[in-house]
Amino acid sequence: MLARPEGSGLMVNVCYSNTDLEIVSRFDLKDLVRAFEIKKVTELNIWRDGKKYRANLETYRSFPTAEKTITAMLNAIEGFDAAQRALWDRCTEKWFDICYEEMPDSKNVSITEILKPALFARIANAGAGLRVTIYRKDMLVLKKAKTAKSIASSQKG
Repeated sequence: MLARPEGSGLMVNVCYSNTDLEIVSRFDLKDLVRAFEIKKVTELNIWRDGKKYRANLETYRSFPTAEKTITAMLNAIEGFDAAQRALWDRCTEKWFDICYEEMPDSKNVSITEILKPALFARIANAGAGLRVTIYRKDMLVLKKAKTAKSIASSQKG
C-alpha cells in the first residue's frame, strides 16, 4: 500500500504488520484478559490510566492478514461464556487496530487488504470498532522495545 505521510510529498511503501485488540474500561481488566488468554489471545500490555484501565491484546499465532487475525479474535469473543461476555460488554472502548509498517526498501507498489462485509457485521455485533495505524520504521522498533519491556516487567511479578 502506498501511503503519503501527513505534510509530506513523499510516498512510502507499507506492509501488513499485525492487528491488536485495544480495550478500555472503568474496571480492572485482569479477568477479561485471562478469558482471552484461554482463547489464545494474549496480553501485550495492561495498565491503569487515571480512572481507566487499558489492555492491548494480540493472537498467539501470527496471521498473514488482518481479516484472519480479527476473525480469530472475534471467535474468542463469540466463544465467551455469559460472565466473560458481560465483562466484554462493559468495556467503554474496543478497537481492532490494523497495523502497517513502513517498508522503504520494499518492491511492493501496493498492497490491498480485503475485509468482507460479514466481518464488519461481526465487529459491529461485538460492539467494537476498527482503526488503522501506519508506523514509521523507526517507530516500529520503539513499539517493539516497549512491548518487550512490558512483557519482561509483567513476568517479574
